[in-house]
Amino acid sequence: MYERYWDLACRPFENHFSSPFFFHSETHESALLKLRYAIENRLGVGVLCGGIGSGKSAVAAELSQEIDSSCGPVVHVLFPQMPAAEFLAYLASKLGGGDAPSDLRTGMDRILQRLEAQLRSFAQKGRRPTIVIDDAHLIDNVRVWESLQLLLNFQHDADCDFSLILAGGLSLMGRLERTPQLNDRVAVFSVLEPLSRTETIRYITHRMAVAGAKREIFHRTALDALCERSGGVPRRINRLADLALVVGYADELTEITGNEIDAVAEELPFAAAA
Repeated sequence: MYERYWDLACRPFENHFSSPFFFHSETHESALLKLRYAIENRLGVGVLCGGIGSGKSAVAAELSQEIDSSCGPVVHVLFPQMPAAEFLAYLASKLGGGDAPSDLRTGMDRILQRLEAQLRSFAQKGRRPTIVIDDAHLIDNVRVWESLQLLLNFQHDADCDFSLILAGGLSLMGRLERTPQLNDRVAVFSVLEPLSRTETIRYITHRMAVAGAKREIFHRTALDALCERSGGVPRRINRLADLALVVGYADELTEITGNEIDAVAEELPFAAAA
């Protein structure tokens, strides 16, 4: 919509994941390092927590990109709120079991046997799948947590090797504490923090550069306002900056100032820090 006006190759503040746009802040880089360490050293379960819009999904997606393809497939579960049997059937299907999930829901024992056979097959080929469960804090079915515990029992067998990453909101910590058997299997734990003021400015600059910006579009006052209004939360930064570029295009501005950021923050109060 506004790309040509600002002489950009693409929109710089899309919320969907794109590896070139991923910003390696201190907190996001630390999370990636810990999760890779857990996967590469076969340590069991890795946990990633963060507030809304902190970049959990982006970290999980970047992790998937960085994992050596020889390790095995990455199964990314985006909607974990489902019955236990259906949940495991979905994993079996994503791991390449060949059967449609509807054919696998006939019994938990059969599904677990299928998963075990698949994991053994990968191990024989020298591959180790990684299962990433996004929004794990939304799992409210006790049977699903029990299923994950059963699945982790396969890790005791060297011929059933895989890694499990749980990513979710801050409430995930409490959920794990109420599931001690699973909590005890957590090898690494990382909590995403908001970006600092310096990192927020670098984040904006980085995304603008990747989008092909040939000049500074955000005035210093705009950067200051984005730092204050967003609270350093990436999703808030994206929403405020994107709408400001739309407003600037509509008003035929030559740059974005603090006034535009303040104006869009009033229009999008849910995207601004309290």
